[in-house]
Amino acid sequence: MTARPVDEYTEIRELASKVAREVYGPIAEQLDVERKPISREERIRLGELGFLGIAHQERYGGAGAPLAQALAVIEEFARVCRPAAFQIFEANTGPAQVINYLGTEEQRERWLPDIISGEKTMAVAISEPDAGSAATDMRTTARPSGDGYVITGTKRWISNGGEADLYLVYARLTDEPGSKGIGALVVEKGTPGLSFGPPERLMGFRGIPSADVILDEVWVPKENLVVPAGGFGKLFGVFSIERLGNTTMSLGIGQEALDRTIAYVQEREQFGKPLIEFQSVQITLADMVMQVDSARLLQ
Repeated sequence: MTARPVDEYTEIRELASKVAREVYGPIAEQLDVERKPISREERIRLGELGFLGIAHQERYGGAGAPLAQALAVIEEFARVCRPAAFQIFEANTGPAQVINYLGTEEQRERWLPDIISGEKTMAVAISEPDAGSAATDMRTTARPSGDGYVITGTKRWISNGGEADLYLVYARLTDEPGSKGIGALVVEKGTPGLSFGPPERLMGFRGIPSADVILDEVWVPKENLVVPAGGFGKLFGVFSIERLGNTTMSLGIGQEALDRTIAYVQEREQFGKPLIEFQSVQITLADMVMQVDSARLLQ
């Protein structure tokens, strides 16, 4: 049994499910055990199939489809292979949307086509050792220097840290308190002064890299400033799109766990009858269905 919502995105859901199970299903367990992301070649394949540009404009190589369509695809991939789903999530609902909504036309033309094709990936760097949920407590600074900015600070719990090619770094551009001085700049991998901490061993989402991003006097040109000081509200407004991607990946995992459980209790027999016929199992299953359905309604 495979429970899948019936809506206007049913066709793309079925296509995504087929690709995920046939192409990435066979390598999903290995990636999980070895804590490895999908290869660059596989990421480019996702780009060629059009999955990385669903929610981006056509003029940059995207499909110009609604965000809900990208979320439908992310859910189907998350059910099968989290590392592959993560790449679709990052490209469609991650920091690339900040570039899409808040960046200049030059920045969109410079970065979005490569993200949509799979040639490059972009990670967002917000949290710090002493600034997790309270993002406005961040200490990373970006001070003007010549025709650009010098960034200094450490970012923690950065998904795709060390693996991504581009980093959207939240930093203090002025000394104004709270959110008033915070903006965002893009730092390219390989820039002098940019380094990464050791890979973290996460309990879940294995195969999705996570590491500290360390910025030691990193200079970037002024053209890499995406959001100036005072734009924190706008940044977090677009960050809500990333939260949708995160919850959709979790929902996909929950739905797949439920479907596999239903299949198992129908096949497995104990004391001469299938597990599904035991009342205690039915109660547990009903609770699981309620939790997954509730999560879907909250999405």
